[in-house]
Amino acid sequence: MLNEDVVDHIAKVLKMLDLINLLGMDSHQLRMKVFPLSLADDARQWWIDDGEGKITTWEELVEKFFCKFYPKSYDGEEEMLDEGNNWEIDPLEFIL
Repeated sequence: MLNEDVVDHIAKVLKMLDLINLLGMDSHQLRMKVFPLSLADDARQWWIDDGEGKITTWEELVEKFFCKFYPKSYDGEEEMLDEGNNWEIDPLEFIL
């Protein structure tokens, strides 16, 4: 994911999903359907190789996405939470 913050990318997808309300589909199912469509370049290839058909829950997707793309320079939840204040969202909100 060149020049894009992982948390910011997930947050943008979730904001788009807030606009969609599909009957009979809970928010986690919707996230699993839409999130892969938001990926491009190396993130898209990661999904094709390691995610599609293998990752089955939103929590697992977020965990593996972070492990793959969250910069090594960010170490620990506290830093992530501090950064989250800049986005006016709870950066862990998408995990729920």
